[in-house]
Amino acid sequence: HGNLNLEYGGDFKFYNSSDLTESAKMLTELYIREADKFGVDNVALLCPFRKKTDTGVNALNETIREAINPKNAYKPEIQTAKQLFRKGDKVMQVKNHEDVNNGDIGYIKDIKSSGEESVAVIDFGDGRVKEYDASDLNMLELGYAMTIHKSQGSEYVSVIINIQCAHAIMLNRSLIYTAITRGKEYVSIVGERKALCMAIKKTDTEKRGTNLANRIKNISI
Repeated sequence: HGNLNLEYGGDFKFYNSSDLTESAKMLTELYIREADKFGVDNVALLCPFRKKTDTGVNALNETIREAINPKNAYKPEIQTAKQLFRKGDKVMQVKNHEDVNNGDIGYIKDIKSSGEESVAVIDFGDGRVKEYDASDLNMLELGYAMTIHKSQGSEYVSVIINIQCAHAIMLNRSLIYTAITRGKEYVSIVGERKALCMAIKKTDTEKRGTNLANRIKNISI
């Protein structure tokens, strides 16, 4: 309803931070704390942008992976042109393929090598275990953090959201509503209150300049 007087409490918290680097640190610390408490599968870190800043999904995924699943001699890795994957990584499917859908979450259970060829074994649950060679891995990305748009339709015990003025072009009420309603029990927002207010006030982005009505009229004539 455009009400800016949000009621914070034990299950809904706001952490003020205007500095992107500091926000990234806070987001990582919150994620680790919540994952220790509820388990990685029950926590989501949501951001408007994939790239561009320290709080973008790509940067946060790398930082959190090193904290949650650090490199060691017993964890084989596979490098693609865009991404490094490691045994134990949480991953997200980004393209429909066979019985694995865009947005499905899985874990890399093993990486097997034979000569110069490597295959990652991904467990998506429900008995769906798939082998991905290097060319297939472009259908995956790290799944610790994700964009708010990508989180639609999912729910988590605890959700951590980043909202900064640097995200202004993406911010609107619908986006904030989607992010907050992903959390079943706890929601933490890290960022700037100014950006949050900006998003709550902004609703005109849902209008589409398609000229559809005029096109239909022309067809019917």
